Amino acid sequence: MRRAFVGALLALAVAACSGTSQPTPGPGASRTPPATPAVAATPALPASAIPTGVPTLVPTARPDLPPIIEVGLLTVLPARVAASLVEEDIDREMAFAVDSSRGAEIVGFAAAVVGDAGENIATAALVRIHAPDPAGFFDRWRADFDEAACAANGGAGKRETHQVGGRTVALTACLGGAFVYHVRLRGQTVIVSILSLGAGDYGARLIEGLRE
Repeated sequence: MRRAFVGALLALAVAACSGTSQPTPGPGASRTPPATPAVAATPALPASAIPTGVPTLVPTARPDLPPIIEVGLLTVLPARVAASLVEEDIDREMAFAVDSSRGAEIVGFAAAVVGDAGENIATAALVRIHAPDPAGFFDRWRADFDEAACAANGGAGKRETHQVGGRTVALTACLGGAFVYHVRLRGQTVIVSILSLGAGDYGARLIEGLRE
């Protein structure tokens, strides 16, 4: 994946910040990320505790989509987070479709966003790759996505692995307070990457409702 693709990821991830009031540390304030990530504010549910009847997002079928846009990927997402609808982000999908710098490993892409009337918002990028982790793709994707997502949130900080909703999740704490989640599905051929802002941690809530 070429480094120019960071620009596309930046447009995808940072757009989620519009309309939020994420605090920015003042001069001299510590820029060390909190020791306990935001997932603690919304305790993870074991996968077995989530009813199988929880509805998933159903995207609208559109015959004119570019081949790289795979709206079927969105069906792994829950239809709601709390009272907020999870919605397909068509504008970002179209921006991705025309970006010539995307990696050749990516054979499918979709995007979604969910937010409330306050500070909580999460934006998700879903990519399907042609084989499980070709040539270390996941590590490169994560590094580039983290860089882009955290660019407007103080830069990328601590990287850890957590259990969220019964899944192993790669977590990056942005120094400005946002969190980035990455989880792999379907035999590690689908990556869900989420930028989460706000104390409600909608990113973790999205992961709790994921379906294979």
